[in-house]
Amino acid sequence: MTYDAVVARKGQLQAVTGLPEAAFAHLHTVFAAVVEHARRHYTLQGTVRQRALRALPRDSAFAATEDLLLFVLSYLKSNPLQAVHAASFGLSQPQANAWLHRSLPWLREALARLGELPARADQALPAVLARHPRVLLDATERPVPRSTDADTQRAHYSGKKKTHGEE
Repeated sequence: MTYDAVVARKGQLQAVTGLPEAAFAHLHTVFAAVVEHARRHYTLQGTVRQRALRALPRDSAFAATEDLLLFVLSYLKSNPLQAVHAASFGLSQPQANAWLHRSLPWLREALARLGELPARADQALPAVLARHPRVLLDATERPVPRSTDADTQRAHYSGKKKTHGEE
């Protein structure tokens, strides 16, 4: 699967990555700069190069940074088994694993440069609410373990034994 093949089919880029073509292009400009800097100054194993590369090697599994961004975003969107994802990009499972571990930090850095990373600290919420008139919150319910102490349990537990959503 390549970027050119996916973008040639109308609507397929958004189906595969979750991003429309314009948003993908905007993210790609920053992602490509992050990848180029990383590839020039670090080896693919993450160690610092003794001297920076003048030109990037073209022996990569991905001919273009668009293909690499497509690889990472499609993995994050659909969360397939690495063997399945590797097969769709013409890689082996170990190669796919290595490229994911290599490129996920690059994507994170690109999103950070664009200011698109989610806030993880609740102290940042007032600043986000001040900047944006409309905010969507995403949360996951998690069960809270009950206390083993009988008095505490009686004070804080309603007596219902079923969790939300069970019959």
